[in-house]
Amino acid sequence: AFNLLITGLSGTGKTSVVRLALRDLETEAQNNGLGVIVCYVNAQNKQTEYSILLSILNSLGIKIKNGHTTASMYNFLREHIKNTHFVAAIDEAQSIDYTDLGHLLSNLYETGGEVSAANKNASVSYVLVSNVINLLDGMESKYRSRIGRIKEIVFKQYTPTQLAAILKSKADRGLKQTHQSIINRCAAMIGSDDGNARYAIETLRSVYELAEESGCEEITEDIVVEAFDKVCLDHTNSIVNSLPMRTRLCLFSVMSLYRSGNSIYSIDAYNKYAYLCKELRREPLTQRHFLNLIRSLQKTNLVEFEVISEGRGGRKGIITLNISDRLIGGIYGNLGE
Repeated sequence: AFNLLITGLSGTGKTSVVRLALRDLETEAQNNGLGVIVCYVNAQNKQTEYSILLSILNSLGIKIKNGHTTASMYNFLREHIKNTHFVAAIDEAQSIDYTDLGHLLSNLYETGGEVSAANKNASVSYVLVSNVINLLDGMESKYRSRIGRIKEIVFKQYTPTQLAAILKSKADRGLKQTHQSIINRCAAMIGSDDGNARYAIETLRSVYELAEESGCEEITEDIVVEAFDKVCLDHTNSIVNSLPMRTRLCLFSVMSLYRSGNSIYSIDAYNKYAYLCKELRREPLTQRHFLNLIRSLQKTNLVEFEVISEGRGGRKGIITLNISDRLIGGIYGNLGE
């Protein structure tokens, strides 16, 4: 059995395709009397191997409560799938801690080997879905050699033409009146950004809502831009609000030093962070732990972090914000609260 890693930016159709494929696989297996079991788990709020495994068991109808050891839970899984081909799809895999992800994948691979050895008609495969392109790069090498063969599929972002077709289809079913020019403008704006189909659909909806609220007879360019900014700000703030307090404080430190178009030295961000901790009477993290949190923020696509060599000046960490200048104020204000 081989495994899949499906990556790509948000809104490129990864989850929809995976869920559709799982449904078709299950239907085909039932129609042909094949022993196949599939399950889908979203890891967005589950960062540990234990919580993911518990969700997998519960989705299979194995109702167990917290308190079992991880080993006993794998025994439950092994017993349930010992005569079938089992496929586990894990969405938002970037949410899982790297060490826990390594444990989970290596244990699933080992479980697959055990059931296959006992029954040639049994196997275990997993499908990872992630917004982070190089998801497995952060995993320790000791796990990389123990997680089986993985085929990677990258979903490319939608083009403006593709987005326009998606928006036209949605608009025809959900809006009483649509304008092709507005659809094309929304598609062009999102397509030149990150090609996120969800953003495009929500932006189009927001355009008509804003126009109705303001009583405008004609939808202007300003309304389209305002709708786009509102959707992006709402999504980014929802990500920010889901972060642990320590990580939010790290992000606040970075944003407080931001000047349009400029990158930020990690040492400056850490000094700002230490100062804020002192003001808030909180014990600051070590610089190493601070940088680990910055690296974890890369999974949210809010920041990029890299270490560069400056010759005799040594190596320095550089932090870059992946947030539009137009949205900085709203997000910074939300963090400050």
